[in-house]
Amino acid sequence: SGESLVTTGLVLQELLQGRGLALPAYELSGTAGDEHDKTFFVRCRVAALDVIADGEGASRRAAETQAAQLALARIADQERTGAA
Repeated sequence: SGESLVTTGLVLQELLQGRGLALPAYELSGTAGDEHDKTFFVRCRVAALDVIADGEGASRRAAETQAAQLALARIADQERTGAA
């Protein structure tokens, strides 16, 4: 849903801001497919935590959301293992 697209990015942003860290950087790393059926590939980088996550989706926003979800999961994994 459109709400989850916004919420995931905000959760990541608020987590980082709460720790006094820089906001994530999103970069369109590519597209594939025909104009009417395109897949977008986005990279989310959280430099302060050495986290990089790649997402893909039917829109740039959907790809950013998937990348943010993966970044959140990686941050949680770091915290569980004590790597952060």
